[in-house]
Parts: sequence; C-alpha cells; structure tokens
Amino acid sequence: ERGRQGRQRARFMKEIREQEERERKVLEFGAMESDPQEAATKIQKIFKGFLARQYTAKMRQEELEFLGMEESNVKEKQAQKQKLTSILERRKLGQLQNQQELDQERIAMRQRIKDLEGGKIMEDMHDLILEKVITLRQASDKGDIPEFPTEEEGGSYAFLQDKPELTEEEKMAEEERKKKEAEAASRGKKGKEAKKG
Repeated sequence: ERGRQGRQRARFMKEIREQEERERKVLEFGAMESDPQEAATKIQKIFKGFLARQYTAKMRQEELEFLGMEESNVKEKQAQKQKLTSILERRKLGQLQNQQELDQERIAMRQRIKDLEGGKIMEDMHDLILEKVITLRQASDKGDIPEFPTEEEGGSYAFLQDKPELTEEEKMAEEERKKKEAEAASRGKKGKEAKKG
C-alpha cells in the first residue's frame, strides 16, 4: 500500500512540476500554450489542406491537358529527347565529315611530299644502298654481292640497318679517334679549371 501511495504521489508531483513549467513558459513568451489535442487538430488541418491543394492542382493540370490548353510533361519530355537526339546526330555527322576531311588532307599531304621530295629521297636512298653494297663487297674476301633482304624481311630499310663488321685497320682507326676525343675533352676540362682558379 505504501509503495502504491509513493508512486501516486510521485506522479502527482511530476504533473505539478510540468504545469509550473508550462506556466513559466507562457509568462516568458507571452503566448498561451494550447492543449495537445488542439495542437494535433491544427497540424491535421494544415496537412489535409496541403494534400487537398496538391490534388486540386493535379486535377486542374489533367483537365487542361485533356482540353489541349496546356502541354503535358510527357510531351515536353519527348520534345526534349528529340532535341537531344537531333543534336547528337548533328555532332556525329560533323565528326564524320571532319574525319573524312582529315583523311583526305593526309592523303594529299603524302602526295605533295612524294611529288616535291620523293625524287630526292629516292636518290639519297639509292646512293646509300650503292655505298653499302660497295662497302660490303670490298669487305668480303671473294668480292661477292651481298644478299638483299626480301620485302617481308624489311627490304632496303633492313639492308641499310645492317652494320658491316669493321676490318682490323678500321677498328684501330676508330679506337684511336675515340682516344683523341677523350684526350681533347680532358684537356678542355683542365683548361677551364685553370681559368677558374
């Protein structure tokens, strides 16, 4: 019994504290605090009004679309999609034309180079091949003409890339040339250091 009375007294004291708190807030803010039931009713009223306005606007839009006085969002979206499709097609067409122009220019440029410089390039290449053949023929013991690579093997380009083996005299001359260059470089460094000091 005492436990029940204690719980009842605690509940009562809690209600008194809450009432005092509400009264204090009313005095602070200068407004009357409404009943929770009344507050819930106001919230419901506002929300139901919002839903009703939304429903009415939707009905009005549907009626205007039905009468043909206003375009629907579906038609608007389709129009935008068609516009985007046409823009994309124009871009692709422009890209294709630009690619064709580039290919034609590339072909024309190659032809101009061939016409203007082709003869000189062919002549230079012919001279290089003849020089290489003569060098290889002199280097061989029998004086044979070396085999020319097939087109699959790279043709004249591969032939020109092959480096013949140097004779003993050429190797000695090459080594001597490298020594002289190294000495000249070291002398140049010493001369610069002496000038700085």
